[in-house]
Amino acid sequence: MGSLGGSWFFIGDANPKAFIAFVVAPRSIGPVLGALVSLHEKSIWPFAISTFAAALFSSITSALAIFSKYPIAKKTISSHAHEAYVAIRKNSSGVASSMSWTILSNLPTVVVGFLSPQGLPSFAISDKVVKFGMTATQPLLQVLQSWVPDSKFEIQKMKIKRISKIAIIASVFGLILSIVLFQKVTMFLSHGQITAQTGLVITQSLQLVVIFLSSLTGGIFLVSLGEVKSVASARIIGLGIGALLVPIGAIALSAEGASIGILIAQMAILCFQIHALSSKLALDVRND
Repeated sequence: MGSLGGSWFFIGDANPKAFIAFVVAPRSIGPVLGALVSLHEKSIWPFAISTFAAALFSSITSALAIFSKYPIAKKTISSHAHEAYVAIRKNSSGVASSMSWTILSNLPTVVVGFLSPQGLPSFAISDKVVKFGMTATQPLLQVLQSWVPDSKFEIQKMKIKRISKIAIIASVFGLILSIVLFQKVTMFLSHGQITAQTGLVITQSLQLVVIFLSSLTGGIFLVSLGEVKSVASARIIGLGIGALLVPIGAIALSAEGASIGILIAQMAILCFQIHALSSKLALDVRND
């Protein structure tokens, strides 16, 4: 449902008001209200339902806004299929990036369940906490996604440097907060049945921070600079590393080993993207 939103259109259409109204606002308010109800009712269902409802509302209203501005032309099914095929070919890097990221995100849980079933409950609940944490950062990332691009390279470079400094400081506080609250959140989500080990808490908290920084450097900075191929390359490399290390870690150390393996893969993605971003900024400065 999250992929059906209109963020891609409103950003490309340079329409931040619509982006905030139809994407950021509903996708932020829904989960927050759901979380408050979940805390009161001591059940995860209100959060899940409100998050889904917010995403559905955002997708429908975004589609209505898009179609009202650009009505759909009457075409045959074959012509639509051909246009879709051409679009996918033109955006092969984006497709590869999205597929690699999806596989990498779901790989550890599958591997742990197959190779170390006894560690699956603690890993699955900790992985859910990481995904919830990333969901909480999405509104901020979406706002930055519409703010960073600029026709003047120097202004865009200034924005990237400013956000990077703030992100580093925020990541330190975020890491500390995650380590402190992680076990409490896992206990809440599992109704007191499952708790994450200390090693798993640390590695998963680090992974949450690394994924946030990776989303910032790749999904926002590099994409705004036209370096979609670099993001795709980074994620493919990360997937290769994860496919190798996660099974080894799961066999050796169960859930904690798999978490270490995926953390190394995510760090590889981040390092590759930072290198690509530094090279791009330096190259554009020389060209200017």
